[in-house]
Amino acid sequence: MKKNTAKVFLIGAGPGNPDLLTVKAKKILNEVDVVAYDSLISPALLMNVNPKAQLIHVGRRGYEKKLRPNLHPSVIKKAKEGKTVARLKSGDPMVFGKAFEECHELIKSQVPFEIIPGITSTLGAASTCAFPLTQKGASSELLFVNGQNLFKSEYFKDFEGTLVFYMGKKNLSKHCERLVQIGKDPNTPALYIEGATTIEQKVLRGNLVTLSNKVQKEAGSSPALFMVGEVLKKYPYLKENGDFFKPLSHARVLVLRSEEGSSPLTKSLKDLGAEIFEVPNITTHFYSTHATLLKEKKNHSVNLLFPTKESVKGFKNLLKEASLDIRSFFKDNWIALTPKAKEAIRELGIHEDAHPNKSLSSLIFTSQNEKTSHTNIPCYKIESHFPQFRPPQFDLIIAPNVDSIKLFKEGPWERLLHCTNVLATGQESYSFLKNEGHSKVYMAQENVVSEIMTLINSSPMRKAL
Repeated sequence: MKKNTAKVFLIGAGPGNPDLLTVKAKKILNEVDVVAYDSLISPALLMNVNPKAQLIHVGRRGYEKKLRPNLHPSVIKKAKEGKTVARLKSGDPMVFGKAFEECHELIKSQVPFEIIPGITSTLGAASTCAFPLTQKGASSELLFVNGQNLFKSEYFKDFEGTLVFYMGKKNLSKHCERLVQIGKDPNTPALYIEGATTIEQKVLRGNLVTLSNKVQKEAGSSPALFMVGEVLKKYPYLKENGDFFKPLSHARVLVLRSEEGSSPLTKSLKDLGAEIFEVPNITTHFYSTHATLLKEKKNHSVNLLFPTKESVKGFKNLLKEASLDIRSFFKDNWIALTPKAKEAIRELGIHEDAHPNKSLSSLIFTSQNEKTSHTNIPCYKIESHFPQFRPPQFDLIIAPNVDSIKLFKEGPWERLLHCTNVLATGQESYSFLKNEGHSKVYMAQENVVSEIMTLINSSPMRKAL
């Protein structure tokens, strides 16, 4: 996103699951200069932010004081500096999100703004927990209520639809009592849902008499909804008869990485419901400043040395910049120095050579500033970015190789290796961690996914850091 285009985006982050961010929200979060977020934003959502953006934590709900402005001063300050700012808000900004007040503040400050909608938590909860909010013959109305305030109206007495109390945990027992007092049937079904769509999701079921006691005994600390209505009798019929079971739906896993992109293992764990953090964020930049050197060498046989898969991609980029046909280099010796480089070469339809030809000069395609004994052609640069926010608790860390461990140890989350179980997916990474003095290390055998599930489900790993 271009500089000097000051603007504030009020972005609805949805109910908490990062997969439920809108396409537009993801796009903007990946482009802005600053992201202001509050304590209701789950850490997993922040993994979608531009790694170079400045993160500003603005308190519990965006403010630290009771006597407070409508919008945190940092948001307006950064916009006045000419930066693009995302104010990331849980749910939808226009549903109990104080968006109108914040927009009014931006108008007074003459700061351009845009509102990006999000999935409100009620909709996320209904779909994730698989119950209807409206149904023909059972509920044709849906009413959202601010649960922080005790309602005074007797309108609810004859309301036959579904009532949804946002932020209703504190006053839940009083709401239940009040509903019974104004004539609601004490047996009216009620649900308490906290952490909807996230790994902290918990559903407590009861009625206007029994639910309050359950909440007092079993509720956690995540943001919660309180719902009342006859249609809730349908819960958990759909969930029990549909394909909703995810064995890792309450697991948070940290996957270390040393290269760009996600692994097949990450996809498998996500499909099983796990919340995945891949750290650090890796970006690769390709350079074409040495493209002319390839033109000089195209008529001479040489050894082409590729130490990484990125070096193969960098070579392809040089060919494009120099307007050269890859077939001009078929006569040369293609040498893969690593298995991943070999795989990248074969994807080009080329069979690599086993050894360099000693009678030929060698070109090695390297990352920027890397020095070797051959003629270097720097063609790419890898940048790693670590999260700027405080790490959450993890059930498991997965270490795929030594490079990923070494890179992770350079970042601010390195201490997690000392207090979280680590699964090494190779003998080399297992030995490296053991030699480094890490005791909570397990060696993966054949079925990695099965072992991960066993480790998470059988070990009490979610301890306070």
